[in-house]
Amino acid sequence: MKNYDVFKGRPTFTRPPKDGSLPLSLLFDYHGTNSPNHPVFQYEQNGSLKTIYWKEATAAIRSVAALVREKVPQEAGSIPVVAVLAHVDSMTYFTTVAGIMRAGYHPFPISSRNSPAAIAYLLQKTNVKHILVNKDGPMKGLVNAALQESGLETKVLDMPRFDDLYGSDKIVDLPLLEGITLDSVAVVLHSSGSTAFPKPITLTMRMIMETAMSPYYGEIDVGSQVLSAHSVPMFHLMGVIQIAWTSILGLTLGVFPPTSPPVIPTPESVFSSAIASKCTLFYCVPSFLEALAQSPEKVKALSEFLAVLYAGGPLETSTGDMLVEAGVRIAPLYGQTESGTISWSFPSKPDPLGWQWMRLSDHLDPVWVPFEGLENVYKLVLKQKSPIHTPAILNTVVDGVPALDTFDLVERHPKDPNLFQIYGRADDQIMHSTGEKTNPVPIEAILAKDPNVLAAIMFGRSKFHAGIIVLPSPNHVFDPSDTDKLAEYRTLVWPTVEQANEFAPAHSRIFKEMILVADPKKPFEMTPKGTPRRNAVLRDYAEEIESAYGAFDESSQVQFPPPKSWSTEDCISFIHSAIKSIMTDVELGNDDDIFQKGCDSLQVTWIKNTVLHALKSNDKVDIRALPHNFVYAYPTPRKLGVYISNLAEGKSSDGMDTESRIRQMEALSQKYSTNFPRHDNTTNEAATGTSEVVLITGTTGYLGSHILAHLLDSDSFAKVYALNRASSNGLAAKQEMSFIERGFDTALLRSSKLVMLESDLGKEFLGLSRDMYNTIQTEVTLIVHNAWRVDFNVSLPSLEPHLQGTRNLVDLALSRHGPVPRIIFISSIAVFTIDWKNGKVGPEDYLADAQSATGTGYGESKWCAETILHQASLQTPLKPIIVRVGQLAGGPNGEWNTKEWFPALVRSGQTLKQLPSLAGHISWLPINLAARAITELRNSKSQYVNLVNPHPIPVSVVLQPIASLVGAELVPYSQWVGALNESSTDVPDLAINPALALLEFFQSHAGSADKADAEVFGAVPLSSRHAAEGSEALRNLSRQQIDSKDAERWVAYWRKIGFLNN
Repeated sequence: MKNYDVFKGRPTFTRPPKDGSLPLSLLFDYHGTNSPNHPVFQYEQNGSLKTIYWKEATAAIRSVAALVREKVPQEAGSIPVVAVLAHVDSMTYFTTVAGIMRAGYHPFPISSRNSPAAIAYLLQKTNVKHILVNKDGPMKGLVNAALQESGLETKVLDMPRFDDLYGSDKIVDLPLLEGITLDSVAVVLHSSGSTAFPKPITLTMRMIMETAMSPYYGEIDVGSQVLSAHSVPMFHLMGVIQIAWTSILGLTLGVFPPTSPPVIPTPESVFSSAIASKCTLFYCVPSFLEALAQSPEKVKALSEFLAVLYAGGPLETSTGDMLVEAGVRIAPLYGQTESGTISWSFPSKPDPLGWQWMRLSDHLDPVWVPFEGLENVYKLVLKQKSPIHTPAILNTVVDGVPALDTFDLVERHPKDPNLFQIYGRADDQIMHSTGEKTNPVPIEAILAKDPNVLAAIMFGRSKFHAGIIVLPSPNHVFDPSDTDKLAEYRTLVWPTVEQANEFAPAHSRIFKEMILVADPKKPFEMTPKGTPRRNAVLRDYAEEIESAYGAFDESSQVQFPPPKSWSTEDCISFIHSAIKSIMTDVELGNDDDIFQKGCDSLQVTWIKNTVLHALKSNDKVDIRALPHNFVYAYPTPRKLGVYISNLAEGKSSDGMDTESRIRQMEALSQKYSTNFPRHDNTTNEAATGTSEVVLITGTTGYLGSHILAHLLDSDSFAKVYALNRASSNGLAAKQEMSFIERGFDTALLRSSKLVMLESDLGKEFLGLSRDMYNTIQTEVTLIVHNAWRVDFNVSLPSLEPHLQGTRNLVDLALSRHGPVPRIIFISSIAVFTIDWKNGKVGPEDYLADAQSATGTGYGESKWCAETILHQASLQTPLKPIIVRVGQLAGGPNGEWNTKEWFPALVRSGQTLKQLPSLAGHISWLPINLAARAITELRNSKSQYVNLVNPHPIPVSVVLQPIASLVGAELVPYSQWVGALNESSTDVPDLAINPALALLEFFQSHAGSADKADAEVFGAVPLSSRHAAEGSEALRNLSRQQIDSKDAERWVAYWRKIGFLNN
């Protein structure tokens, strides 16, 4: 507690011992004696400031204790749990909960926002025999409904009233509390129940004290302040912790006057009462701040508070920016019932890097677990840190230490990883069939701000794209089966949906057809916080959701009637208009490649459905016979328009056959293989030296990160230029995230020899400034070209910018004055098709026949790049090295991309409790060894190398231990594929059954899975002699072979990131 001796509080308050020898329930009597004239509450009533001191509060707390002991008998061997369900002022609620503690019992405050069924569940779970309730009013009806529904025999007691508690200073006689320790129960709270019924959570005296002491790690001496507690629900941790803050720190609470019924917190009532009760710290929910920010006078008043704190959700960015500019010292707070406070308690000002960002309190021991697929996003795990932090729930173990997995996702600041902000909940993330994830919370929050929307819940788990269910505001309720009204409402809220779509990543955008509206006969089930209970809503609307997807898949692009005619001109115009309607911000000519313009997979689906909808009106076209990837195959408006025109006219469509593919590959290769720059150096030797300067492209991905780490860690390289495309969160942050995921020392990224540059290889000067380009041109001695789009859907023309980038790097090398730098090009074994030469060994040599690589645009583009480099080697002094990379396995920390086929097979195997007993061998390379080999191959005498393991092993070496680790049985391949196929009905969730997305891939290999004398799945056997000759790492592989230890590391990593169950 760094500030314990600095923060003294006020002289009227006697701090209790910091060793915890006096737990919370003993402090009420302590302060009645030692701090009798210290203020606990301040409130304004009838124009004057009223104060309640500890001597009065202690008397009132003892009165409650006496009442409870009288009404609630204690059975031998047990301590009663006394529930509180009441709508009363904060002082009465505070006093009642404290009084139950002083009685030696366990208070259980329950939210009045719970349903009768949820209340019954909580009472039953905690064995509550007595509950305090308002004598009259809706709380009595709520409890009666809960008891009637459940059949519980809980006794209902009248809630004390303020006048009864604070009408006298008389101290009630009570026996001393005995046997209370830091491990005794302090209070029972409950979760919000966002996904199911709320769950009771028991907090000990130790945890309450640890949380109460956390402000000593902050920046404000809380014991000398008055906190505006007007908007704090007392049944919440934030309410209960105020009992501890007043008792342990000496904080004074500003509250509403004790009226019946109590004052309802509104932005205006909270603000005016905070001013009237002389508060120095202002606290509220974000929506209150957003309302107060509309008034310049209120903003000026807010700037006079020592700090303005908010919690419970994000603050609108424009509001926060304006408040900070106006001098308001805003700061977010963050905590959980299970963990207590997590962020700094009571920071004195916004962080210089942004008011939205928080710092973890120093009393915590965090573990940042990378959340796959999301840049800079981590799941927060808190290890038990005795004796200063003890979570209420310990649900995992990290490094042998019990820990709390908060399931909260946080985004770390790209410049200062000690700063973070809330991203969402891990269990709220929607995993689509593509493996991409949608964070629904900020999108739902944007929609909820629409005055026509009461609440919204996103859906889309295991689906290609997302949708949303909207609960209309009361004045817009209608029957959604009325299609006219449904269309009107969708149009009404569409501007807000468009705003959400602008915020959301491409794969999370919502189509108008995927806006569902809640049926008034089926209202949303709500949580105590007043938010929709996600899982319950999705369950209740499962049928409507499936119907919406079915209708969308049948194509609902009715705003685009078929072309006026099936002429080529009209079809091209139709396609251009359709594409422009979904790619609104892009300038698009009829010959522009939509994928080079940024078209994503979600937009492809929309375009595809629009075309199919149009073709349905033509009886010459059987749309079921069309290839699923026709949009990728015809990626310009003209090509796609000609394609559908030919279909509609019954003509054949050129361009999909092998011969056409070959012609296209050869043409593109030729386009970038002429007029190479003349190298004017008299020597034709490649650049060499003891201290090399490297330019490497594509360093933020899987292989690129490993190569970069090796380059930075090696003394052989004096400088490393790392070129990558721009990133929305900053290139440095993306690179650091990549290093953290792979277990690298991020200090390497602060090396003076690293120069990180944003680049576009297809542009002049590689997208760099002329000066920077000239500097690199002068210094570089080695180029490692790794950047490439890995997408097996797009066709070759869409990958042409990569060929332009390859040629630009060739030109860079040849224009250097001095020895020509070598180019290491990271190619792929995808240049060998699966039936290459009927299974003959793939050579380490130039593949003159383009047919060897036909099949996917990715493999074809790699062949084209190889050919460009081959021609350069024939026509110029350039001596490139083409490295065809095979299957890479996880590195030293087990990290292995879960989107690949083998991790998907393992995850589905755990779900199905079956793994296939594959035959054959594998030539996989650990990725760290592959990265090292690539840098060693810069001195290779061979121009072509196949980077595969020269010492294949039986696949059973890794499958058998993995099956044991994940609790799966090894079964024949045909049986496993059959089980996977059947699971599409029983277990369609791709988050736990990702192999379903690759079902066709696995089915296609049924004929080769049992071949013991071949590569797994009949992969092309490859020569690797040249690779081994050029790399010491590969030559030593016989002593570092993949084995069961590697399999254990993979599984451990997949468990760590939550991909596999523990």
